[in-house]
Amino acid sequence: LQTIDHNSHLLTRMVKFFNENDFVREYGDLGEDELTAQVGTIPQALLRMNGRFSQDLGRAGPFTAAGRVQSLLHEPADIVDATMLVCLTRRPSTEEREELSSMFAAESNDRVSATEDLFWMLFNSPEFAWNH
Repeated sequence: LQTIDHNSHLLTRMVKFFNENDFVREYGDLGEDELTAQVGTIPQALLRMNGRFSQDLGRAGPFTAAGRVQSLLHEPADIVDATMLVCLTRRPSTEEREELSSMFAAESNDRVSATEDLFWMLFNSPEFAWNH
């Protein structure tokens, strides 16, 4: 997976810039209360769960992290590791890896859906809300 930085194609950087601006405008968090015990507001939590940002970026497509992870990695544990690094910037514990890898074993879920569900779940976790 590649990071979007100053070496990335101009079009890629523009898309990232406008997506970030849209999210900040919709999310409405200026960071003034970031050290309070309560993380975010109800509208912010609903936006993370149901907003365009989470739907677009959580869907496995050719230009999203979810799409890249599920197309490049095949083992459930590797997908969990990469997804945790992308969403939470840390590796999973042994228990987390085992629990989250079980999402890929369920016969009702295909690998793409399980990857999308994992991204959505981590993006809506308290750890993501607190740290990112």
